[in-house]
Amino acid sequence: MLMIEDAKGLNVSKIHFVGHSLGAHLGGAVGSWLITHSHEKLARISGLDPAQPYFQNYPPDARLDREDAELVDVIHTDAKPLLHGGSITGLGTIEPSGHVDFYPNNGKDQPGCKDGVYQSILQEDGSLISGLKRFIGCDHIRAYEYFTESIRSPCSFMSFACSSYDDFISSSCNLSCSSNNDSCNFMGFHSKKPEGSEHPIQTWHDGLNNTKTADGSVLYYSVTGPRIPYCREHYLITLKLAGIPSMRTSYNFHIVIFGNKRLVRILRLGERNFRGGLTYKFVIGGPPLDFEFDKAILKPASTNPIWWFVSRMAQTTPDIMFSSVSITSLERSAETILCPEGMPFLNLSDRNPHVLLTSGACNIPTTLPFNPTYPSAAENNLPYITPSHLL
Repeated sequence: MLMIEDAKGLNVSKIHFVGHSLGAHLGGAVGSWLITHSHEKLARISGLDPAQPYFQNYPPDARLDREDAELVDVIHTDAKPLLHGGSITGLGTIEPSGHVDFYPNNGKDQPGCKDGVYQSILQEDGSLISGLKRFIGCDHIRAYEYFTESIRSPCSFMSFACSSYDDFISSSCNLSCSSNNDSCNFMGFHSKKPEGSEHPIQTWHDGLNNTKTADGSVLYYSVTGPRIPYCREHYLITLKLAGIPSMRTSYNFHIVIFGNKRLVRILRLGERNFRGGLTYKFVIGGPPLDFEFDKAILKPASTNPIWWFVSRMAQTTPDIMFSSVSITSLERSAETILCPEGMPFLNLSDRNPHVLLTSGACNIPTTLPFNPTYPSAAENNLPYITPSHLL
């Protein structure tokens, strides 16, 4: 590198070194050597899931460290223990080692990496060898796939500084990107160096049952998707439930959003527990809602026809009752509040269980003095949503 600098006028202080796994630590070694021997510093090192074996919990001079360049940004994707409850983490380190450390999906299980060997082979255009490599190292290679996509993606790979991933998902931290420069950052090629110190106290677990403070690093969390394009926008979902505490369910719900010109987007809420009379807030990833909308349908991800057949024999009580649904785009700082139109009850044993949501004043009471029965969808004259509408 110094020979090229002498012969061609290369400016070391403008070099951006990108390394994956062991290559990330190689970048750290190059940066450290330049500082020691030529008193020059690389502009930036991007460490993509730095290798864990023989590097995690070792001194900074033996691995990638934030002192090796003017900006060191790190993406962690494979830090889950190889054995449940074990002290040996995955192929990548969980230890913060940059000015900014990104932990998409908590830096562990990446979506789509548990879909099996067949799906991995399909992603590699039918190549058996490449498919097996992808299946074995799926979480580990996601780091460079995220970085590569971030270079030209219209999606920003926005990430949020929180005390932990659980706090991020449960919206227990500040998710506003306008309050200070360090609250949000862009994972990948467009990441930036923190400008201040206004971020929450952050900790990480070293795999040895020790909790450590992330001194000098800012930890950012985000959600990605299972397929290319991986980038997702983030939405704060607020569900206000009416009814009584005995109305409860555990299910995987979807919000199907309808825009103009037949635009349809689906927000997948995931498996969650709900109880009547309570308010639930959580963050999910989803496709961009780059259009105005005032109508949506909240429905189960799937239904069981046997439940519907059994429920026809007698009246059933609703599993849950909705008062309002709020969808806030964290990237766009835009909130849309939707209210049930017609019957706000949802009974999972109905032939087509769903609640129609529209914008407007929400007049559903937060509690009920009785336990209502739920008429069928046909009695409500609500539309039947076929699977073709959800593609």
